[in-house]
Formats: sequence, structure tokens, C-alpha cells
Amino acid sequence: MGRFDLPAVIDYVLNATGKEKLSYIGHSMGTTMFFVLLSTKPEYNTKVNFMGALGPAVYLKQGTSPAHYLAEFYGRAEKVRN
Repeated sequence: MGRFDLPAVIDYVLNATGKEKLSYIGHSMGTTMFFVLLSTKPEYNTKVNFMGALGPAVYLKQGTSPAHYLAEFYGRAEKVRN
């Protein structure tokens, strides 16, 4: 679905509306489909200006971005504050 269906839907919507970019909001499997799409077809990064992940069904165990490390400290700070 992420390799074939979602790109077809995005292309259809952009063609029907005449817009260059769209916003995408996915829930659970919809977020996984989006992550698959961008990892297999990175050219779609230019067609989407916003992606909202609601209840993402992924686990970023091997993340290396600074946000990955900061999220751990944020959770600890919330526990201390409460």
C-alpha cells in the first residue's frame, strides 16, 4: 500500500486539484504507509508539505537524530515535575 496505493492517491489528488503539494494525515497503518512511501520513493518528499502522524505504528529503536535523544529527557522531566 505504501509503494503503490498511496503514491497513486497522492498523484491523483494533485492532478485533480492542480496543486503542487498536499498535506497528509495518517493514523496507525496510514503512518506506516507514508513512511514506506518516503523510504522507497523519496521523490514524494517534494509533493507533501506536511505529514501528521496520529498513533504511529512504528518504533524508532535505532534513531540517531537529536530529537530521538531529547525525547527521552522530556519524559523524565515530566515525571519529576508531576
